[in-house]
Amino acid sequence: MARDVAETTIIQGSAREQLLAKVYSARSTLIFGAFGLSSLIMGGITEKWGVRITFIIATILFVCSFVLAIIKRRALMIKPIEHLQ
Repeated sequence: MARDVAETTIIQGSAREQLLAKVYSARSTLIFGAFGLSSLIMGGITEKWGVRITFIIATILFVCSFVLAIIKRRALMIKPIEHLQ
């Protein structure tokens, strides 16, 4: 829940008001697409190698995304709307 509030704040602060509907639409499309694709991939991994390996892979991917976010944290900073015009 708190993550959604933070994401919404970042999106609203980074996009022009006229584009917010398109930004949220694109965000939802990417999230649902990624969820479906990852469900298929992780389901296949679970069928082939079992639940334990699936959780190990998921943990490794989560740690990699965390490390990448820490390394690229300057690029993830909110840019004021003035810079987008």
